[in-house]
This record gives sequence, C-alpha cells and structure tokens, in this order.
Amino acid sequence: MIEQILSKVTPQSKILSVSKKLGNKGIKDQQGTTRVIYDAILVDGQTEYRFFEDAKSKKFPFTNLNENRLGVGEAMAIQRAYLALVVIVAGDVTSITSIDAMNPNFQWGDLSIRVGNAEIMKPIKVNSFSANFNKNATFDQYSNFEFDTDLTIPPLVDFIMPLRISDAQQANDTYLVLVVEGVGSILALDTTL
Repeated sequence: MIEQILSKVTPQSKILSVSKKLGNKGIKDQQGTTRVIYDAILVDGQTEYRFFEDAKSKKFPFTNLNENRLGVGEAMAIQRAYLALVVIVAGDVTSITSIDAMNPNFQWGDLSIRVGNAEIMKPIKVNSFSANFNKNATFDQYSNFEFDTDLTIPPLVDFIMPLRISDAQQANDTYLVLVVEGVGSILALDTTL
C-alpha cells in the first residue's frame, strides 16, 4: 500500500502540495522547469560551511542565487546533489575535484538542509555521495547523491544547507561547492507553457 502511494508522488505534486499547505495556491499556474542551484565557500579553516546563507553577498560564478530564498512563484523539489572542490588562481579555474578525491575530513562530514526554522533533512554523511558508499553509483566516479524523498523548498522562505566537517581544513584559493538539482517552478506572468 505505502509503495503504491509513494510511486504516485512526483516532484511536481510534492511542490504543489507543500505550496498549497503554505497558502500559495497559485503555484499550480507557474511554469515547470529543471532547477540547479549552487553555492561556493572558500575553504578557510572552518568546521561548518553554511551553503546559500550568504548568497546575497556573492556573485557569479560563486552562486547563481541573489539571496538564500527562492523568489515569488518559484519552488524546488530537490532530487540530487553533489560536492566538489574548485581551485581558482588569479581568476582561472585550475582544478575541479569530486568528493571521491577529497580530504577524508570532508568525506567524514555531514550535510543537512534547513528551510525556515525546520530541518527538512537530518544530517547525512558526506561519504554517502562517494561511489564507494553510494547506493545509486553505477560506475567508479559517480558522486551524485540522489535523495529518496523530494525535499521541497517553497518560495520566499530562507534556506541553508550546513556542512559540518570533523577537523578544520584550509586550502589557499580552494572553494567547496555544493550543487543541488531538481524540479522547479518559475514565475509565468502570462501563461503556463
């Protein structure tokens, strides 16, 4: 019975359901889209990196958001995420490293998701992203974490994605990047296409 119910829940229906509960019934009239959001934080010796929290103070290519919330008529059902280390020297990207090649202190960390005042994803071990521990990995270099449940970010609600690591690391010119992918809605002023 539960399997039948779960198989009928789509990312789009999850967005509609959450938005309706928050009083935003107009989301059904918005345009559907594929949504990818990302944020980069300098690896500067912290033991907690709070992705998207300071998006307002960053510019491309360090984030693709203007703040740590989605706009009017926008929502997102998170389906996948991945982490990478990006080295930028004098404005040039010199390397991109997946989770499989990262320092073990990053791999032993944990990631959670908070929307508003609610923790919508309890901490998961970062090494779950790695091909060695990833139940969805189909080849050696697979490092996308696929969520079992479509976690929903509604419009106009602050969100952050804190990553804790076990020991402080510092690396000059190196950024920890979190990329989150899924299904979204965007504002459609005239009509839904």
